[in-house]
Amino acid sequence: MPLRHLLFRCPFCGHDPMGGEADEAVCTACGRLYQREGAARSIRVSQGGAGGEVVSLQELVGHIRAGGGALASARTDRGGLSHSAPARERRSTGEEPAYLDGKVIGFFERMTEGTEGTLVLRTDVLEFRHGDSVNLWPFARVRALQTASASIQISLEDGSVVQFDFPEDSPYRWEELLRHSLTGWFEEQGRGRIVEFSPRITTSG
Repeated sequence: MPLRHLLFRCPFCGHDPMGGEADEAVCTACGRLYQREGAARSIRVSQGGAGGEVVSLQELVGHIRAGGGALASARTDRGGLSHSAPARERRSTGEEPAYLDGKVIGFFERMTEGTEGTLVLRTDVLEFRHGDSVNLWPFARVRALQTASASIQISLEDGSVVQFDFPEDSPYRWEELLRHSLTGWFEEQGRGRIVEFSPRITTSG
């Protein structure tokens, strides 16, 4: 996963979004460069060509959360959340068995090739725009939420799965936004506070 997906917001100056590719993320506002070191969770932070220092990824993620995380740049004037990004929508068409040494060890979702469009987060619904069409997934239909390496998946009340791949945006940003939005919606509907999102949404109420 590109480092800029994990560090989608500059941990120091708060600029959002970040640039960069592969194992590097760069802030176009303050000029800080973030580079993965030998250990996957060690990041070298430098600025202006200086040597910089090595810090843990956990510490940088902590700075992002302390600065408001994904919510900071998605807040509307009325206090709600709104965000959009290019995405590819894929849908489950069934399950395929996974084998190891000739034995079935589990199953994985068989997905369609996908449709290119724009995913939009609204107050109580996910909206996917592609061409002249719009697909809607109200929060009332969502039964689970999980994140993969470059995508998020929602499970619906009919057992189907919809996956959204992000060529530019961070799936971790979307996970945070959706968790916050779903939690708020469930509480407003009197359905309790969400304590688990996967393998199914579970509430304390």
